[in-house]
Amino acid sequence: MYHFKKFALLLILSLVVTACASAPVKKSYILTTETTNITAGNAQLPSLLISQVRSTNRLSTDMYYSRSANEVEIFTKSDWITPPTQMLQAAITQNLDAQNIFQYIIMAPNSVTAQYRLDMTIVEMNQYFDEAAKSSHIVLKLQARLINSTNNRIVKSFSYQKVEPSSTYNAEGGVAAYNRALQAIVSELTQNLTQTLRR
Repeated sequence: MYHFKKFALLLILSLVVTACASAPVKKSYILTTETTNITAGNAQLPSLLISQVRSTNRLSTDMYYSRSANEVEIFTKSDWITPPTQMLQAAITQNLDAQNIFQYIIMAPNSVTAQYRLDMTIVEMNQYFDEAAKSSHIVLKLQARLINSTNNRIVKSFSYQKVEPSSTYNAEGGVAAYNRALQAIVSELTQNLTQTLRR
């Protein structure tokens, strides 16, 4: 009986080791943008709080894709290093902070108060594969609302949708496309906020 238990234990351990060895090694990716023109804040400008980005299904590090209109799948060998909601909040904060259109910018959660609040929601974030054409593209849709913190009223709403082709037929190409889309959205958001606050 003792030898049987020992044999069974060794068999289980060997199966675990084999399973771990055969499991696909994941690559983790980040959403990022290029940040330029970093300047000191101006005390005469308003301040801004960037809220935590909302999303119905982007609270994990899973990377999604679709091969047909009615299904969504998850990459098994690729994921985000942190949830896209967190990376979007950090990237947008960093970029807006560099443009000197606010006295200071802080990220939620934060006990520091600001005159304005920027709420953002990921509406769609997916990579689509066309198996017949061996091509793929990403769709990134964001909704943003500038809120007056004093009366909690919406000052202006903005909607952004970017479709970017992937240079390669895989997750890595999709990440590069997402980053291009995010860069374009941040540039438009900066212009929209600047025009709104100058009125």
